[in-house]
Amino acid sequence: MHRIGDDPDPDTRYALGIPRQDQLLKMPKLRAVFALSAGVDQMLVDGWKVDAPLVRLSHPSVAQQLASYCVMRALGHLRNTVELDARQRNRIWSQNEPGMRTADTSVGILGMGASGSLIADTLRNLGMRVVGWTRSGRRIGGIPTECGSEGLLKLLSSSGIMICTLPLTDETRGILDREAIGAMKFGCYFINVGWGKIVDEAALVQALQERRLSGAALDVFATEPLPPENPLWTLGGVSITAHHAAIIAPQDAADAIAKGMADDIAGRLPPDDVVSPERGY
Repeated sequence: MHRIGDDPDPDTRYALGIPRQDQLLKMPKLRAVFALSAGVDQMLVDGWKVDAPLVRLSHPSVAQQLASYCVMRALGHLRNTVELDARQRNRIWSQNEPGMRTADTSVGILGMGASGSLIADTLRNLGMRVVGWTRSGRRIGGIPTECGSEGLLKLLSSSGIMICTLPLTDETRGILDREAIGAMKFGCYFINVGWGKIVDEAALVQALQERRLSGAALDVFATEPLPPENPLWTLGGVSITAHHAAIIAPQDAADAIAKGMADDIAGRLPPDDVVSPERGY
């Protein structure tokens, strides 16, 4: 293994990371390019001109971590842990339940890939009503889905909790614009573990300031690191994490890439792991 420079080895079979395409085009024997993240949008800015497939980093731990993050945030919102923590700080003994029942909660999930499907199954098993949104609208694992712009607005207007797991593509960039955020059900709680550029951040801030949304748990942002002057830092009801809802361990990443190489050599590279340049994921 060696670092790819301006004069790459023409005998290279596999490339890792985010190499430039002009470097990759100098490798005629290249069999596959393995990204070191699930997101590959930065590698597709100018399209994909390389003959070898681009393979996203895929490991079960990514979906598991994203699911645990979203479930934690959803349940924290439902049980109103902010209020419960305040009661403890103020030494208030009260058995009045400040939260909502899972059975009374409707959840919309944008993106029903491995992560979205696992989140949906977990929340449904907790008693919540879950509906997904996909490109095709096909039912996934028994979870009903919507599709298209009309389906998106319908889901936004009916969900008490909205979770975004969408990849960043030309189609999804800015899809949660001012109109979409304005269509969200009054009091909706928004969780974003997809990509920051999917959301009109100014419209989201305004909706939170006007209390049209009850709060948000945000792990991704249009600009990262999130600038200190960004109003999201100090808005009530907003929880911010630094794009680490899912961080793949180095050993898991190494195992996934090694398996990908072995699968390619055996002629069985999983099609779900190969990026479609046309779709952008």
